[in-house]
Amino acid sequence: MNNNRLVGLGILLAIIAFIASQCFYTVREDKQALVLRFGEPVRDENAFNKEEDAGLKFKWPVIENVRFYDRKNLVLDLLPQPILASDQERLVVDAFIRYRITDVQQFYEAFNTRAAAEIQMKNILDSLIRDTLGSVESPEIISGQRADLMNAIEA
Repeated sequence: MNNNRLVGLGILLAIIAFIASQCFYTVREDKQALVLRFGEPVRDENAFNKEEDAGLKFKWPVIENVRFYDRKNLVLDLLPQPILASDQERLVVDAFIRYRITDVQQFYEAFNTRAAAEIQMKNILDSLIRDTLGSVESPEIISGQRADLMNAIEA
């Protein structure tokens, strides 16, 4: 009889521990979390433009799940690509993007994942580089107008 009670108590404690582990999550200082209830954004934790509140957080098990996003500056390095300048000179351009997720709910609704956002950014930057540098002769790209061209691409 005592062994059955101990086994039952052990099983009960294991179930309680499992449910408790599903109720809590930790947000690191370099991350921001988006809490989703049935796939819809409910709240964000440790968001970029808000007061830092990293640490142990509560969520409803099964009903809510959590997605984590970086809070720091991110870099997307593009592969070198050939560009044809307006004087038909072929140049190889290497570019990168620095970005930060400032509104995690809007980011989730627009892209869902970082990979999807980076694909979109690569396509946009590729188009901007081709349009901007394709309309200028190669000596202007290589020489002094380089900063002005970079600012035009940045916009």
